Amino acid sequence: MAQSIAMYEQDIEAGQTGERFRVSFDLVVTDAEALWHAAARIAFRQPGITIAEVEDVLGPTEDPMLAECLAMLTAPDAVPGCTPLGFAVTAVASPHLAQVREHTMRTLAVRDFLAASGVATKQ
Repeated sequence: MAQSIAMYEQDIEAGQTGERFRVSFDLVVTDAEALWHAAARIAFRQPGITIAEVEDVLGPTEDPMLAECLAMLTAPDAVPGCTPLGFAVTAVASPHLAQVREHTMRTLAVRDFLAASGVATKQ
């Protein structure tokens, strides 16, 4: 795949360009084990790959690396008449986690301020 992307990049540099589009979608992982097994089936299509190599890429079944599993399953195949320019899987923080993180950061900032001021804080 890396070789085919390199060939496409050469075509782009040679002036063979067109309109650019971004196709994206969001999803929620509800069954990490099922996700891992589906990604592993794709990984095992590579000749000679071992379970150790699959686990290096996807993590173990009991603690999968979700982004890597999703990337394995959603990486685009060649689309006729199109040149792939990039592909990424990123985690989107939930609003609740963002609020917890913000509250924690404010709490730590206050604690650090009080400590720097010489005011005793309750541990």
